Amino acid sequence: MKSLAFSLSAAVVAAGLLLPALARGAAAVDGATSASGAAHGTSDASARTVPQRHSLTVASTVEAYVLSRYTELKLSTGTLARAVDGWCASEQASAPEAVRDAYKSVVRVWAGVDYYRFGPARDANRLQRIMFWPDPRGVIRKQVNRVLAAKDESLSSAESIATQSAALQGLPALEQVIFAERSGEAADDGRYRCRLAAAVAGKVAQLSSEMAEEWRKPGGWRHLMENPGPENSTYKTEIEAVSELFRAMLAGLQIVSVQVMPPWLKAAESGKAWAGLPFETSGLTTVYLGALIESLDDLGQSLHLTEVAQVIGASAKDKAWMAGWIGNAFSSMARDIPTLVEPGARSGAKFSASELEALRRVKFHANGMRQLIGREIAGAAGASIGFNDLDGD
Repeated sequence: MKSLAFSLSAAVVAAGLLLPALARGAAAVDGATSASGAAHGTSDASARTVPQRHSLTVASTVEAYVLSRYTELKLSTGTLARAVDGWCASEQASAPEAVRDAYKSVVRVWAGVDYYRFGPARDANRLQRIMFWPDPRGVIRKQVNRVLAAKDESLSSAESIATQSAALQGLPALEQVIFAERSGEAADDGRYRCRLAAAVAGKVAQLSSEMAEEWRKPGGWRHLMENPGPENSTYKTEIEAVSELFRAMLAGLQIVSVQVMPPWLKAAESGKAWAGLPFETSGLTTVYLGALIESLDDLGQSLHLTEVAQVIGASAKDKAWMAGWIGNAFSSMARDIPTLVEPGARSGAKFSASELEALRRVKFHANGMRQLIGREIAGAAGASIGFNDLDGD
């Protein structure tokens, strides 16, 4: 028997009623929301009944998730840089398993911070330098191939790579250097490719270390988020700080529902072997996506999404379904993502009906969660989400 969550999903999709079903009677997410939650269709009374513990929520989230994951990123990128150095010392033609495994570990960790598009990630353009994506015109591949063809020895250090475009500095560029097929490569070309990989890996490790330090240092972003007030140049109130975390949650869900799943579905439905997905060259898209959803689930629990939805449902019976739907949505995505087939694995063949349905379910649940939080839960929790970095506004 299908679960209640999936039965609801199928019915809503079939009827074309995703928005009304997920945010019945709610205000549109496009405008800045009211801190009281009134702009999201919730009553003042229901908003006041939500536990006002923003300070504790921010502190627990930053301490338990944000800091630990940026520390993991620092450590994993350092491990990757050392593994690439070992590859160069061995003079092997292709990247050994130690390098590929280290890269996979970094991808998994990166997914847990990719959607924190503020603070150290935004400063110095670090986010784009580490993750230049989407890349619909193939800028990364072109620039990497150009450098490899020229064998420019001046680009052999993290410092020299920093003088190049963002497309050459991050994980996607490193992916091209490590994983892209290069048949018939001469020995000298392979050795230069490894030196370029070492330079890029060193730059990624340096940027990751900087972000971890910017979070933890005295007066850094940890201090700013946990100590809002009149003297704080970034967060004047606890609401502003907790709203930043809600916006991060929405950014992560938008990565899945808007940037990843639509091109994946398009390629699957048309039989294309390439979709332009994150980490598609290395075959690590599902690793990235699974880790992203897992970390978003953690963030959602830290933000008490289900608890807020329960309060909303207690005062509006037609919304009582929302609290249960949240957990079911994350569970469904966690089950489906490991089964997803990446376009290259089909070599241009069309996907089966069940494979397409799994892709559609992930897109549906990510989009539904995004709208549910943006239209109902964030406002009821007292958060003001405003515009999102991914909206293009």
